[in-house]
Amino acid sequence: MLQYLYDMKCDIHLTTATLRRTAFHYAVLRHKMACFHKLLSFGAKPDACDTFGNTPCHYAAEDGDVTILDVLLRRRAVDPNAQVRRVVVWSLLSTHINYSALPMGFGA
Repeated sequence: MLQYLYDMKCDIHLTTATLRRTAFHYAVLRHKMACFHKLLSFGAKPDACDTFGNTPCHYAAEDGDVTILDVLLRRRAVDPNAQVRRVVVWSLLSTHINYSALPMGFGA
């Protein structure tokens, strides 16, 4: 379905009216890895902020989803010197995440 929508030139960056979340936000929030990878390959913006100023990376950190964080960091889809440090602090306050499972140099 995502491929069809992309082929039909649908805007993958559209946001919901109230929360201003993109399809990429929802792929991360619902742990839909196939959708996450497909949207990323289509050029989804991992730094898109919702109404609360949170990006998909923030929600991955809050949920402790090291797999998504690893992909975003390895693809340099987030700025490790700015956004990721904010995400680390934010996630430390909101959840218990095992940072030893993240790639070396995380937030360095």
